[in-house]
Amino acid sequence: MPEIKMTSLYDVNDLCGWRELARLMKDVGFRRTGLFGGCSVEPSYRICEGFCQVYSDMVQRPEGQSFAEVLVALAATPANQRLVMVKDEEDDIRFMPCNWKKTRRGKSEVARRGFVGRVTDAFANSTSVEMAFSKIGTAKQRKEFVEVFGEADVQKDMAVRIRGRWAKAMKWLHYGLKDEKTCEEAYWRCVWCYVEPEIEVMLEIKNRISSNVPLTDDQYNLLDKHMSTGFPQSIRLEHLPGEGEKYELILMPKYNSLNQTRTELATTATMILAQPAFHLACELQRACSKPRFVRKCHAPSCGKRFYTRREYATACPGSLGDKKNKCALEWIRYKRWMQKTGRAPEKDWDNNDFKRQFISSDND
Repeated sequence: MPEIKMTSLYDVNDLCGWRELARLMKDVGFRRTGLFGGCSVEPSYRICEGFCQVYSDMVQRPEGQSFAEVLVALAATPANQRLVMVKDEEDDIRFMPCNWKKTRRGKSEVARRGFVGRVTDAFANSTSVEMAFSKIGTAKQRKEFVEVFGEADVQKDMAVRIRGRWAKAMKWLHYGLKDEKTCEEAYWRCVWCYVEPEIEVMLEIKNRISSNVPLTDDQYNLLDKHMSTGFPQSIRLEHLPGEGEKYELILMPKYNSLNQTRTELATTATMILAQPAFHLACELQRACSKPRFVRKCHAPSCGKRFYTRREYATACPGSLGDKKNKCALEWIRYKRWMQKTGRAPEKDWDNNDFKRQFISSDND
């Protein structure tokens, strides 16, 4: 984890693109782990690992990574051959292509880029896993794949759509096979595909805090998720006589809190966002230093949550002095309408059907 100091502090506003993300993580000394994040192996290995991770997260199950490995093996197996089954160190049966082995750079790397590229190209230019699957291997090999893994499990994956951040990630993986430079770019672009959606939520959280608007349960959970991956720890450094002492604040990783079945990309994204999440939590703490109630506006056309000192507040606070604001006036009309139609205002005010009926009648 990077040291938290004046030169390495960053918040959600600093994360504004994959280039800025890559530069910032290098400046703060973020430690990359795993095969896809490493730089000491050929692009074919890195991109293959990246593909397996993206596929696993896209289909939302850890077992998907092994499916992805077999898809690569399928692409590498000649049309007139069957998939080769081998046993790994843990005695688990796995499918591997005959020419998938670590050798020196050169012809082997070119060959590996070829069959890894067939897989990434299929997924980069398809809108579903089923469509991509139909472009890999022969019909006979695909039938064998289904028989080995079970039709129910395979069909579950086949139905998954390749869209949004997953479509972007697949295209960048295919692009990254060109050389070491594009492979490195593909890594950071894929990390960005993971962090961008959550950065957007964090920016909304930041805006809500500054605007004095309560957070939703999902937004609280997002902050908790990222903060759970690390915790601030002060370290006292003793220096030579005459140089004094120095304290450093480091965001220490809590590896035991990370789900071990998560992919390297998902874990990396969570750890990168730990410091911005902690920063937002501190802002939220300062904004909520005094106890307040969170209420939901009873006005049918509003329904927003708001902070209030009054436990039984029923409408958004206004700024009209003693005058009733729009929400308060609508709530009064809504309450009278429910009373006339035999409903209990305090009990039925949040009924969506009643709200629609009132709004319709109010506009007549």
